Amino acid sequence: MAITKYQNREGYSHRDILRLSHPSTKDPLLCFLFDYITHGLVKATENLNKPKETTNTNTEDNTDTNQEKVHLNNKNDDDDEDEENNKKILTVEQLKEFLTTVEKVKTLTDDNELIAAIRQHNLVREHMPTAMLNSASIWSVLLEKMPLTAMIRNLG
Repeated sequence: MAITKYQNREGYSHRDILRLSHPSTKDPLLCFLFDYITHGLVKATENLNKPKETTNTNTEDNTDTNQEKVHLNNKNDDDDEDEENNKKILTVEQLKEFLTTVEKVKTLTDDNELIAAIRQHNLVREHMPTAMLNSASIWSVLLEKMPLTAMIRNLG
């Protein structure tokens, strides 16, 4: 959610951060996400079917994965108000579906399609095309799960 909601801040994008940090992982979910950030959805989907380089460090991978799970489970509940509304994405297919919807929403002009996408994937105001933010029906759906502070920021 954060990758698609906050595309850049203070002049930095997620792509810039990945290029500076050179992360390495064998987790297919993160690999797909990193490909999406750096190359876009089409290229990430193409790379999804390509075989990855593998090494025989399965024990290290398992401990890394277990540590990541523990870290994610210990995440502070009040980190972000709208995190509780987000569904957990557990598979590459779920992530691919979410990212496809986000990319599709950027060009939609039909209120009903946008409303369905908002409800299905818990999309937020930052995902909506600016032109569609003039629609009362879009706002009524967005306000259903919008945190109070976000609502106050958008009162104007």
